[in-house]
Amino acid sequence: LVGTIVINPKAPAGAIVGFVGPAEDAVVTALLDGTTTGTPVKILHCDESEACLNMTEQTLQAGPGLRSKIKGMIDSINSKIRTDAALDASEQQLLNMTTLPLYKMLAVQAMAHQNFADGETSALAEIVAVNLLSSMIENMLDRISQSTVQVQPADAEMGKMWRDQLAEARTRYAQRDIKLKDTLNQTIALINKSVMLESTLQNSMSPAMSASLNFSRGLSAQGLN
Repeated sequence: LVGTIVINPKAPAGAIVGFVGPAEDAVVTALLDGTTTGTPVKILHCDESEACLNMTEQTLQAGPGLRSKIKGMIDSINSKIRTDAALDASEQQLLNMTTLPLYKMLAVQAMAHQNFADGETSALAEIVAVNLLSSMIENMLDRISQSTVQVQPADAEMGKMWRDQLAEARTRYAQRDIKLKDTLNQTIALINKSVMLESTLQNSMSPAMSASLNFSRGLSAQGLN
């Protein structure tokens, strides 16, 4: 995603220092949407996992993206809430990783005997997927930035070029988040809808049912099912 510099002292003269430019945004899109359709996405593959001095291009394996996987997990969590079934480890991990009150939103809908429309669930899955992918990319950029402090490139100009490239990549991915403002507004609307439902339920429920909802809220806050 950010490119790299490969220094191979055993390479032929003129090829000791190699510069690899950043990948296209198609790689991020493939991670989010999958590679089952569209133009094949190329990635670099190391010949050795440790040294990684020689790289070759290969096509990213076809498969579903993060968005569709998360939508399936949201549908599964929603079903388990309504049948009082236990969440599996991956579903609990998803609830812990996202910053959205996902469990609470689904639980309130279930208590109100309502369901998000398929389009609303897809919008919710997109927000969660982008949120997780952005966090992973940001974490990767932080780790790369920290590692560059310990690296002294053979060519100072090339080293500066790569650091500038890293900064540009961080800016580019930050701009992707800004473009999601409309979708974020949709999610905020979903959250507000859940809050309104919760308020209505609290006013109409018996003390026992109200206590049950509060207990569910407490479990959700702790990432428990």
